[in-house]
Amino acid sequence: MDFAITAHSERFDEQDRVWLKHEAELFAALRERGIPLWSGNAFGSGDKGLPETIVMALTSAATLKSAVECWKLWLERDRTRRMEITRTHDGVDESLTISGRDIEEGRFDRIVDEFAERFEKDL
Repeated sequence: MDFAITAHSERFDEQDRVWLKHEAELFAALRERGIPLWSGNAFGSGDKGLPETIVMALTSAATLKSAVECWKLWLERDRTRRMEITRTHDGVDESLTISGRDIEEGRFDRIVDEFAERFEKDL
């Protein structure tokens, strides 16, 4: 299953060099865990004008678990970080938004468990 992943920050502008480094660290950590990533127009047909995005392949329960661990470690470093994970299935966008605040306030595990339940049958 392919998911588009976008990272955001309340502290940094999306073109800030520091922020770009933080994003790169997230993507490097996912790759280190063996999660395939590539850049492209996530779910479009190659249409011009669609923003380029990072796509990750979650192909098994193990890759999903590994990705979740990585997301949590990355978000824990700064409560103002947020990420959106989206897939298009049968023409419908399904997404999850998680943040550093979700970890701080104890919601992260519940949110991610609900996410995993929705998609594990498709892995």
